[in-house]
Amino acid sequence: MSSTSVNPSQTLTPASVIRTDVPFPTAPQSSEGIVRNVYSGEWRPHESRKLKIEACSELMKYQFALDVFSVAAGGNPHTNPLAMIHDKHGQQIVFSIGGQQHLYALCYVKNAAEGWQAIDLTPPGDELVAVDAFDVLQNDNMVYIAVAVRIGEVDNVLEGRDRLKLHRIFWTSFELPTLSSSGSTVQGFSGGDLVWTKIPNNRGDKSVTSIKCAASTTGNQPFWLAVATAATKSETATYYTVNTYPEHQAPWDYVSLVESSDRIHKISPAILGSVDDNQRRPGMASLYQRQSDNKQSCTVDLLDSTLTKRMTTRVLLTGKLGQLRNMATSNTPWGASDVFIASEKGIGYYSSEELETLHSTILPDISFQQVVASEVSASVASDPTLYSQFNILAVSDEGGLYFITGKRYEDRSIKFFASGIPIRSGVRMLSSQYNANANTNEILYVPNSANQICHLAQDPSTCLWNESIISVQPPPRKAKSYHADAFVTTITITDEDDVPVPDDYPLQITSEAVQVSVNSRSFTLSAKPLTLRTSGGSGQITIVARSHSLLGAADYKLKLTEFAKGTATSEFIIQPSQRVVRLMSSIKSANDLRGVTDMKGNHIFKGIDSEKLDTTADVMSQMISAANGTTGKSGATSTPSSITWEKDSSGSVKTSNESSWFDKAVKAVGSFIGDVIEGLKTATKFLVKCAVKIVGPVVQLIVKVGMKILSFTLKGVGVILKGLCGFLADFCGIDMSAILRWVSFIFDGDSTQRTQKAIMDFTKGGLTACGRLLVENRASVSDMFLDLREYLKEHIDDPRPVLETGKPKKSVLAKLLNNPIIKAILKFNPIAWIIEAITEEVDTSDWKIPNVEKFASFAAKHALDGVDTIATCFLNIISELVTAGGDVISDPSSLRDVIMRVLKSSVWEIFDAVESTALSIYDMIVDLFGMLYEFLTGEWVIPGLTDLWEDFSGQPFSILGFGTYLLSTLLNISSMLIAGKLPFEDVQLINWDVLPIPRFYKSSKSQNPPPRSDDISVNMVQMPKYEYEAVLKQPVVGSTQWTTARRISKGLLLAVSEIIGALITYKEIVVDADFVPRNPEIPREQGQGFVNRVANMSHRMELSLLGLSAASRILYTVIRVTDDHPPAPHAALWVSAGMDVAAVGLLMKHYITPSIVTMQVASGLRAIAETVESGIHKEHWFHHTTELVHITGAGLAVGSVIAKRKGWLSLAVPLTVADCGASCAAGVGGVIYALVPEDEGKKHEGGR
Repeated sequence: MSSTSVNPSQTLTPASVIRTDVPFPTAPQSSEGIVRNVYSGEWRPHESRKLKIEACSELMKYQFALDVFSVAAGGNPHTNPLAMIHDKHGQQIVFSIGGQQHLYALCYVKNAAEGWQAIDLTPPGDELVAVDAFDVLQNDNMVYIAVAVRIGEVDNVLEGRDRLKLHRIFWTSFELPTLSSSGSTVQGFSGGDLVWTKIPNNRGDKSVTSIKCAASTTGNQPFWLAVATAATKSETATYYTVNTYPEHQAPWDYVSLVESSDRIHKISPAILGSVDDNQRRPGMASLYQRQSDNKQSCTVDLLDSTLTKRMTTRVLLTGKLGQLRNMATSNTPWGASDVFIASEKGIGYYSSEELETLHSTILPDISFQQVVASEVSASVASDPTLYSQFNILAVSDEGGLYFITGKRYEDRSIKFFASGIPIRSGVRMLSSQYNANANTNEILYVPNSANQICHLAQDPSTCLWNESIISVQPPPRKAKSYHADAFVTTITITDEDDVPVPDDYPLQITSEAVQVSVNSRSFTLSAKPLTLRTSGGSGQITIVARSHSLLGAADYKLKLTEFAKGTATSEFIIQPSQRVVRLMSSIKSANDLRGVTDMKGNHIFKGIDSEKLDTTADVMSQMISAANGTTGKSGATSTPSSITWEKDSSGSVKTSNESSWFDKAVKAVGSFIGDVIEGLKTATKFLVKCAVKIVGPVVQLIVKVGMKILSFTLKGVGVILKGLCGFLADFCGIDMSAILRWVSFIFDGDSTQRTQKAIMDFTKGGLTACGRLLVENRASVSDMFLDLREYLKEHIDDPRPVLETGKPKKSVLAKLLNNPIIKAILKFNPIAWIIEAITEEVDTSDWKIPNVEKFASFAAKHALDGVDTIATCFLNIISELVTAGGDVISDPSSLRDVIMRVLKSSVWEIFDAVESTALSIYDMIVDLFGMLYEFLTGEWVIPGLTDLWEDFSGQPFSILGFGTYLLSTLLNISSMLIAGKLPFEDVQLINWDVLPIPRFYKSSKSQNPPPRSDDISVNMVQMPKYEYEAVLKQPVVGSTQWTTARRISKGLLLAVSEIIGALITYKEIVVDADFVPRNPEIPREQGQGFVNRVANMSHRMELSLLGLSAASRILYTVIRVTDDHPPAPHAALWVSAGMDVAAVGLLMKHYITPSIVTMQVASGLRAIAETVESGIHKEHWFHHTTELVHITGAGLAVGSVIAKRKGWLSLAVPLTVADCGASCAAGVGGVIYALVPEDEGKKHEGGR
C-alpha cells in the first residue's frame, strides 16, 4: 500500500459542549424499588446535578432507506399534473401519477416512519389499470378526485402522430383527513376506503387531454367536471361539462367553443362576477389552437345554470403577448376568477373585473411556457392596507423556475414583484400551494433530468428556499435506498458526568421551514416550536436534513423546558454547518487554496489564476470570520473590504475595481433574497454584475439584474455560507460537487476494502489453519489414548474376548430405532412443522442463507454414536454381570476370579467408551470449524435487508464481511488521525499458506493412521499440500511436550478471555440498548417488573462469564511467568490479572461501566506487555500482529463504553461489533501462535 496523507474529508468534527444551569431530572422509585428510565411528570429536579449539551454535526453522503418516487415518464403539466393539499394540521398530501400509471397520494406525516408515505388511489380493476389524467378539488372540508382511466385507442387525426387513447371517467370523494402515524403506517387516510363512481359517457368514448374539477353552484351534484378532448376524424377538439350526480342518465354535455379548434391547450373552470356584484356565475376559461389560422386564442365562456350551454364568450385581448403557451385561473377573495397567461412576452394578468383587457404584463422580456397562480387573504397585522397576496410560479422556455409575488391593496390597486432571477433550472412541470398552517409557500416541480418530484418550501421569515426530494417508504421485502448529501446532527443531553437523561426527555426546537428526520421519524421544522423526545437510552436526538445545494443550513434553536423556569442557559443554537465552517476557516491565503484537494488528491481550485485566487482567499477568509462572528466565536476585521465581478455575453468573469455603483443600490424587498441566493448557482447568466462588501460581521451582497441594482444583508451562518458558496460558483466557476468533496466527510471505500481484505485474509487464514490443526492432530488424541491403553495394560489385563478383525460391532441403538413405536414417536417433530408453516407464509424462494444442515446432520450422527457407545458399554457390563452370576452358581469357588474379571472388563468397557466418545466429540469439533468457516464467509441474501448493505458497501453480505468492513472503517479513520497512514501500509502480513502444522502429541507405537476412519467433511478453502513428515517423525516427549502444552494452554486461555470480554461489552452496549427507532415524541410504557427480572438474570450470567475470563487470565499469567523473560512484562501481567479480579468485584457491586473499562484496560496492558516482550526477544514471527489486534480490540471496547456514556449510540454499536471481530481474530491468532514451534517463529521472523 502506498503512503497516504490525512485528507480533511477523512477527519471528524469535534463536538460542541454547552453547559447549562438546568437541573438534571431525578427518577422516582416505585413501591417495588424499580427505577423507571422513561421520563414522566413524576420526575423531580436534582439539587446539584446540571444538564450538559453536546452537539456535533457532520456533512456526509447519507444513505436514506427510501425509494425516490418516480412520476410517469413523459408526463406533461396538462394530463399528468402535480396537485397538493394539506390536511387539517397542515401536513402535505401530494397527488401524482406514478411510473405504473397509477394515481398515488404521497403523505408527509409528523412522527411517521422516515420519508413520505405512498398510498395507491387507483380505481380497482385488473393490474393493467392506467390513469392518464386527474384533478383534485378541495372545497371546504371535502376533497374530490376525478381520473381518466385508459380503455382503448383510436387513430390520430394528425398524420404521423401516435394513436390517441380513449378514456373513461371515475370520481371519488372523502372528508379532509387528519393524518397521524402508528408505527410505520399512516392513519386517517387509506386508498382502500375510497369508493369510486364510474361516469357513463352518453357521448361515446373520448380521448381526454385535460380534466378539471369545479365546485358546484347548485345542490344537484357534489361538484362538476370540465373535460377537454382531442380532435378526431369525426369531431374537432372541444370541451364537455360532466354532471357527477350518480343518478344522472346523460351526464356528458357538449359545449362548443366560439371557434373551431384542432387542439385545446388548457381549460380551467372559472367564476364570473365582480367585487360589487354578489352574483357568481359558472364559466370556463379555454386556451386553444384556432383551426382557421393555427394561432392561439384564450376565451372565457359564461355557462348557464345547468352547465350545458354557452351563454356568452369573452375573448381576451392577447396581441401584446405574442404566442400563447399556457393559462391558469386564480380565485379572488370574493370568489371571482382572474386569468394568468404564459406567453412568449411574459405573463399576462387579466382581472376578473375587466376580463377582456390586459391589466399588466409580468417579466415581459422572458418567454414562459407554464404558469400557476393562487391568491390568499393577507394578514391585517402585517400591513393594514393589504387586502390579499398573489403567489405565482412560472416556467420559462429554458426551464427556469420563477417565483413572483403580488399584492392587492384595500383600494383595489394591484402590484406585482419579481426579481427576474430563476430559483431553479431545468424544470418540466410544477404545482404550488400556500400552507396557511405554516405560513409557507410550497412548490412541487419535476426536473427535466429525472422523473422525480422535488418539494420547495420558502421560510416566511428569511424568505430562503429549502428543498427535498419526495422519497417514499419502499414496499415490504423490496428494500431501496439512495444517497444524498445531508447534515447529520446529534444532540446529546447528559449531566456533568455524562450520565444521559432518560428516554422521552423533551426538547423544544424551532428553525426555518425544512423537512427533517429525527431519530428516524419524519418532522417538519418551522418557527412554530416542536417538541422532540430522546430515545434509545442514550439521551440523544439525531437530526438528518438534506443539505442545500449551496451548503448552507438553517440554525436549530433549542430550548430546555423541564425545570428550566428561572434558568439563564436553557436556550441555545446549534449550527448544522459547523463542519463546513471549520474546514473553510483554515483558508487564510491563496497558498491554502492551492493545497486544497479531495480524497483522491485532485486540486479543487485548479486552473484559477493567481490574482483571482488571492481575491477568493481574501473573500472566503473574511466571510467565514463574519460567520464565526455571528456565533460569537471570533469577529471579522473591522476594515471594510469589497470585491466586484461582472460577466460578458459569453459568461466570462472579470473583476472590477469600480465601486461607485454601490451607491445606486436599493435595499431589496426581503422576499428577493431567496431568489438571488438560488440564482447565484442556477441562473448566473441573469446576474450581470455582483459584489460582496464586508464590514466586520456584516456581509452585503449587491447584484445588478437588468436595470435594477439590489442590495441584501446576509445574516446568520447558513445564509453567509450560501452566499460564499454562490460566490465560489459564480466568481470562480467551481462546480459545487468539488466543494462537497472537500468539506464533507467521505467514506474512502477503496482504502476500506484494502484494509478489509487484509483483515479478512488474516481471519480466513487463521480459521483454515485452525481447521488443518484439528484435522492433523486427531492422530495426537488417538495416540494419547494408545499410550494410556498401553500404560493401563501394564497393570490391568483385558479379559474380554478378541473380536474378529473387520467384524463390525453390534449397535444397540440401531436395534432400538428400528422399533415401530420409536419410529412413530420420532415422526412427531413440531419444530419442523413450525419451520414449514413459516416457509409457507413467507416467500423464501429468493433467500440465500449459509447451509448449516450438514453440521446438524454431523452433530446428530456424533450424538447418536455417543449414545450408542454409552448404551453398548452399559449393556456389555450388564451382560458380563449376568455371565459372572452363572459362573459363580456353577462353581462357587471361582467367586474371586469372577469378580476380578468383571471389574477388569468393566474398566476396559468404560475406557473404550470414553475413548470413542472423546474421538466423536473431537470429530464434531472438526466439523464445527468447517461449518463455522462457511457460516462466517457464506453469502446471505434476504430481500429487504441485505439489499441495503450491498448498496452501502458495494459487496455481498456475509457475517465476516460485515464485521471486518466496520472494523476496517474505524481502523482507517483512527490510523489516519494518529499515524497519518493506513493501518497496514508497508507491512507484510502473515502468509498462512507456509505455516507448518505440528503434532502436539505422538506415541512411539503410532503407525500414523489417517486422521479419521470415516469421511472427513471440513469445509475449508483449498490449501496447498505440504509434507509434514519431518515434523511428525520428531519425538515429542519430556520437556518438549510440556512446552507445547504450555503454549497451547496460553493460546486457548487468551482466546477464551478475549472473546468473553468482547461478548460482555457487546451485551452491555448493543443488547441492553433500546436501539429500535420509535416515535420520539410519544412517551412509552414498559413492563418494569419483567425487565427487572431479566436484568438480574443477565447480570448473574455476565458475572459468571467475567469470572471465567478473569480466571483464564490469571491462569495464563501463572503459566506465562514460568518463561525465562524480563521481570517488567511479568509485573505488567500480574497487574493486569489483579485488574481482572477488580473488574469482577466491581461487577458484583453493579458498577457495570467501570467493570468493563477495567477489564479492557487490563487486556490492553497485557497485550502491550506481550508486544514489548516479543519485540525484545524477536522469536515470535507474528506475535506482534496478534498483540496489536489485541490492543486494537481493547481500545475499541473502551471507546464503545465511552461512546455509550456520551450517548453516541450510533458510534458505540459499530465500535462494539468491531471489538468483537478484533477479539475473535486475536483469539484465533493466539491459538496459532501457541502452536507454532519456537524455531519456526525464528525462521519466519523476517517476514513479520
